Amino acid sequence: MKTIKAIFTKEKQNEPTGRAYSFNTELDVKVGDLLASNDYKGKYLQVVGVEDDVYGYFSYKTGELKKDMSSGCGLIKTLGDDTVIVDERVMETNYTGF
Repeated sequence: MKTIKAIFTKEKQNEPTGRAYSFNTELDVKVGDLLASNDYKGKYLQVVGVEDDVYGYFSYKTGELKKDMSSGCGLIKTLGDDTVIVDERVMETNYTGF
């Protein structure tokens, strides 16, 4: 399991912009990978960061990642087993695997 930060996008961005969200995943991802999930149809998640530790919570106020629940924290979502790393060559042929 690893904690990642990702942005929502319709296509891979060379210089990703936008708000990053934290997720936990069992996939062996790296920065720049695009992920497809049934939870986010019509959008991809582009990985913009991979944390050194696994976190379970985040601060609503600051976005800081935390291992333990405390006041003002939310649960970091774990991406489902249906989540896959999308090969960019497949994207060009209209990926419909979800």
